[in-house]
Amino acid sequence: MKELGPTEAMTISCGIVVIGPIEGTESIDMGVIINYKPWPLSFVKKRRVFRFVAIRAGNELNWYDQPSGDLEKALDKFLAHRAH
Repeated sequence: MKELGPTEAMTISCGIVVIGPIEGTESIDMGVIINYKPWPLSFVKKRRVFRFVAIRAGNELNWYDQPSGDLEKALDKFLAHRAH
């Protein structure tokens, strides 16, 4: 696991590989959840939710970032239900 400084950024590869023809795929909706402890408050746990949509353009998938509000609400509901 890489440790980031306060002003550093990092790009991650999610490892998604589409194998085979994508003709039947019109779009993909994907969420990424990042749990972290901000420096210097390593006792504080934070979470960021990112959402991306891929839309097919010919033989390629083009990824676009999207607002994560609905996804974050669904995650909160899931986690609350799982805690009981």
